[in-house]
Amino acid sequence: MKRVWLLVLVGLVLWSLQDILIWQVIFETDELWQYDGIYHRGWYVMLYGQIVLAFLWTWPKWGRAVLHGVMLYTLAHAGTADVLYYWLRLVPIPDVLPWLNEHPLILFSPVTGGNLIASVAIWLVAWVLVTITMHRFPIPPRASITPAHIPT
Repeated sequence: MKRVWLLVLVGLVLWSLQDILIWQVIFETDELWQYDGIYHRGWYVMLYGQIVLAFLWTWPKWGRAVLHGVMLYTLAHAGTADVLYYWLRLVPIPDVLPWLNEHPLILFSPVTGGNLIASVAIWLVAWVLVTITMHRFPIPPRASITPAHIPT
């Protein structure tokens, strides 16, 4: 499970860093708002690429592979990437974040800095509980079928 959490943490930090570098440095500086849709498609390609690579890295433990993918996706969309966006830039989270109000995985609306952090904290606690449960009650491996088990 430590590997899954490490992969999720690295994925979220890298995703947030590319968001800072591309959005803040290029889009905000040059006012390229008309290319917002293209930017966000590339943003998802990076996220899905990280999920696929981690899936391959954690295979054949498919439970961990699926856990990583779902955990990274939900945490990235539940506000964790937004919190990291501001924290990695060493700037405070704005008091109001209206562009996040309609996001289904952010638990509180209207989205304020405090609500965003509370939503992220709830999602993190939920995922910690899931990983503890998976660790305490592991999925048993499938029994292999050998020729001795096949009736003649």
